[in-house]
Amino acid sequence: MRLYGAPLMVDLLSGGAPSVAVTPGTGVAPVVFTTGQQKQVVDKDNWPICAGIGIAIRIGFDQAAAGGSVVNWDETFRAIDSIDLSVPLFGTTHRKEVHTGPVAKHIGEFVANGYRYCDHARTQLVSTDGDVALDLYLFVPFANECAVRSDDFMPWTGWLNALSLTVNIATASTIAAVSTGAVTETPCTVRAWLETFPSLEPKIPMMSQLNRYVQAAAAGSTTVLLLNVGQSFGLTGVLVGSRIAALFELMNKLGFGGASTADLFTAFQCSDLGQDVVNSPDSFVLSFLRQIGHRGPISGNGASPIHDGAGNPYTMAATPNNLLNDSNLAYMPWRFSSPDQPRETLVKYSGNLAVTRFFSAVPTTGSHIFVTNEWRQFDSSQTRMLLDEARISPLVRAKMPLGGDFPRDIRALRIPTRA
Repeated sequence: MRLYGAPLMVDLLSGGAPSVAVTPGTGVAPVVFTTGQQKQVVDKDNWPICAGIGIAIRIGFDQAAAGGSVVNWDETFRAIDSIDLSVPLFGTTHRKEVHTGPVAKHIGEFVANGYRYCDHARTQLVSTDGDVALDLYLFVPFANECAVRSDDFMPWTGWLNALSLTVNIATASTIAAVSTGAVTETPCTVRAWLETFPSLEPKIPMMSQLNRYVQAAAAGSTTVLLLNVGQSFGLTGVLVGSRIAALFELMNKLGFGGASTADLFTAFQCSDLGQDVVNSPDSFVLSFLRQIGHRGPISGNGASPIHDGAGNPYTMAATPNNLLNDSNLAYMPWRFSSPDQPRETLVKYSGNLAVTRFFSAVPTTGSHIFVTNEWRQFDSSQTRMLLDEARISPLVRAKMPLGGDFPRDIRALRIPTRA
């Protein structure tokens, strides 16, 4: 549930400017945004805490002179190569290896925002020759709206000093994967900002982190090992072990890069997560759709109506008339959190996680790619460092369970917090 109120926006700057122009070309084009000393305090007892970072990209899209294919909105996030976010006190919270444009939008934003997008889908890009301005919005979250208290994951802005956000714009020809000969071009501008909310006091946050695990496909290979689950993966001062809030296997849709389509799955097993062999992989999809509610659009522009049920977790081009694990399913939801998810009911795991799937035709090329949403907690040393930075008094910290599994709201102690 949302336990915070009116937003306070803070521009991120690149070279002192809130907006940066970049030219898509033959290489990935990075744009770096930073903060200064963000120690905002509003009316003494209000501490701004950060839900995440908003990004706006306006980029030119040019279909080939000979014409190409219509392009749906969910395919356009290929124009973003990746997002990388690091904070000196926290380490790398969002790694570019994980947060490709498609993953950041269709999994990172969609899941953390409570199984819905922050913005709306635009109309199809037509197949005929022509230029159009393409506006892409992306929310890079700290908060996780699936949790009972989403603000458990929202850090005080003072802990985000010297934050560095890199937005990597994909090569100009990347979009040609969905429309032959199409390119992205100038004008291309990028903006970014912190979305913060006032809080009576900061709390020691948990970290909601996406991680990516890859194994090459091979003949007869049905089991994938997700190596070193629960390790730091770029974060500073976290305890070993993660609460597994989501386990998605990516398909070869939307630029995800998986090895197969979901209709090839015939059975699933994951003993490490307590799942015996089940011969109905579509049961996971049915449960996921029940949990998230109907999130697909039910109509589209007049000439090309969108099928009822299309849209995340399916592609917008989907016409799912058969099994729920349809060939246009963008990812397979093997494990996921429910809305208002209690932390303590999620499995806490550390080590190599074995995931077995059975196929009607086993993929022999490409890569099996899994993305997890892992909820992490800080250890006692890191917690003390955060308390020092916020100038929380020794009297308060003596009563706090440092490195405990549950973030503590400092105001609940009802004693003075300032040194």
